[in-house]
Amino acid sequence: MKQVFTMIVLLLALFLVASCEKTPTEPKVVAAPEFLPPEGQYSTAQTVAITCATSGAEIRYTLDGNDPNSVSLVYSAPLLVELGTTIRAKAFKAGWTPSTISEASYAGIGWAVATPTFNHPGGIYTSPIFVIIECETPSAVIRYTTDGSEPTQTSNVFDESIYVESTSTLKAKAFKHLWNASQTAVSDYIILKTVANPVLHPPGGTFISPVDVSISCSTSWVSVRYTTDGSEPTETSTAYTGAFVLNSDTVVKAKAFKVGWLPSATTLEEYSISRAIPNFNPPGGTFYAPIHVAMSFPIVVTTIRYTTDGSEPTIFSNPYIAPIQISNSITLMAKAFLPGGNASLEMNNEYMMADSLPEFYVNLSSFVAHQTAQNQIRLTWISQAESSMLGYRIYRNGTANQASALMITPTMMPATNTSTIMTYTNTDYGVSPGSSFFYWLEAVAYDSEVFYGPINIYLPSN
Repeated sequence: MKQVFTMIVLLLALFLVASCEKTPTEPKVVAAPEFLPPEGQYSTAQTVAITCATSGAEIRYTLDGNDPNSVSLVYSAPLLVELGTTIRAKAFKAGWTPSTISEASYAGIGWAVATPTFNHPGGIYTSPIFVIIECETPSAVIRYTTDGSEPTQTSNVFDESIYVESTSTLKAKAFKHLWNASQTAVSDYIILKTVANPVLHPPGGTFISPVDVSISCSTSWVSVRYTTDGSEPTETSTAYTGAFVLNSDTVVKAKAFKVGWLPSATTLEEYSISRAIPNFNPPGGTFYAPIHVAMSFPIVVTTIRYTTDGSEPTIFSNPYIAPIQISNSITLMAKAFLPGGNASLEMNNEYMMADSLPEFYVNLSSFVAHQTAQNQIRLTWISQAESSMLGYRIYRNGTANQASALMITPTMMPATNTSTIMTYTNTDYGVSPGSSFFYWLEAVAYDSEVFYGPINIYLPSN
């Protein structure tokens, strides 16, 4: 029994010995270096000794603010340290973990950090800016505020730059260990925002009838001013209060203003208002046999739509493709439409189909108007045959109202009363560019007369 107990004790001892051999020994840590005299404010340079409590340790140090390492300067004797210097030291020993870094700063009595400076001086700016803060004192920490409060050692630390996008008061102060804090640098920045450019609806272009123009601006609470005479808008120009109508060629300029903001750029749109209406050839009148009426409009990109029942043409009315045949008395009405729906003024002519020939006879096949090179209007009409005719008179008006039209042929143009085709012309010298004109042709017999028209022509500005 005694032998068994002895065997158990020996086995336990062997187990404990084996366990101890497997436990690694952690390396010891070198003690942190110490400085004498300690850091502080002094009146003159100091001779500083560096010591380490770990016997046999090697001390290495730096004077440029960098962390010391195994290849830094080796400490061997006390150092003469000028004021304003920071010593950093670390101790090493073979097989030991290096010490932590110790640091000591030696400053002059009452020394103060230099006041920070800004790369952008305070003032008025028309766009956001990046402000950089600098301090001439090495290793100083710059702290700043943007709300006008005084910077402290817990304020934001300046890193690379500060983005100033709105009116702000920037204050900065520099701090350094053992030094008195700097004076506070202050800059007031006024960032003037710019009002968004006004937008005109619809944008400029060619229109074939008066157009309603409205103006909008994405910046709220602005005053939009505009001109229609080509001049530059100012704060005293016409104030935009609602849509306005353009009846003729116009250059609209608009500019938006807001107190405390820079005004917008000027928006310019040009509107060309032709005020032309479709022409019928031959124009309305009394006819004694079926005819074919052709329609035309001076702007090629338009679509002419018409009705023959006296209703107003819409974008859904019949499109004009080829001359239409008229066999019965009708009222022919037509409008021209631009892509997008802008419509011209309406043209309407009455075509009367007579049951029998009158005492006089004129078979008119054409009545048209053309612009001459001298900005006058030449009227041309063609008759296939005439009988019992006295002649022709021409009437002009600025609208399609025949009742108020002015006769422009004080002397009647005599008819030829021939059975052959005759072409007549008359030039109207009393017109001015930039206007639309309507003409009627009166065929006069001995005891009656017949009117043809109106036909319309727009005389553009030079």
